[in-house]
Amino acid sequence: MDYVETVQRETTARHDITARKDARIAEIETVRATLELYLEKTFDERRSNFREMFARLDTAQAQANLAEMQLLLGGILDLAKSSPFKDLATFKANLDNPDFVLEL
Repeated sequence: MDYVETVQRETTARHDITARKDARIAEIETVRATLELYLEKTFDERRSNFREMFARLDTAQAQANLAEMQLLLGGILDLAKSSPFKDLATFKANLDNPDFVLEL
């Protein structure tokens, strides 16, 4: 009888371990997908911002508008200095918050 109980207990323990493993893998996959989406959207936005700023810089240069050129170059440099990776700690904290909603 002791052997049967041990087998049942260990079988139950293995099922519990498998269930926890599957839940953790699903959690990791969800975080990965969310992170990939976040980075994709962030880089798309940066690309769009750079394109618009350079197009406006070309226009300002064609019009010899030095003040506008200076303003745009400053904006381009500020955008280049910023990194989407810098905000990952905040993003991670938000993911840990069950009330967090990712707005795209």
